[in-house]
Amino acid sequence: MILSIRGIFTSGIPYVLLEDRVAPRSAIRLSSSEILVNLSKVPGLDLGGMHDLLATVGQSGWSDTAIFRHTPFRPGSYNPAPN
Repeated sequence: MILSIRGIFTSGIPYVLLEDRVAPRSAIRLSSSEILVNLSKVPGLDLGGMHDLLATVGQSGWSDTAIFRHTPFRPGSYNPAPN
């Protein structure tokens, strides 16, 4: 499961928080217009149910927080293990 955050980003290393869960650097890919976060690599993040999370992104001395709603695929069809 990939979270796409679009905007304008610098080459500085970003950080991403989902509520109180820190996305490890290995879960984050960065381009000048998008940050991609592999949610299955965020320790302790429950991807099995629908819920709202506060997502905070920080980079180069600034940060912003927005509400992110996770909605899993149809019940019983979600596979938490990436291929």
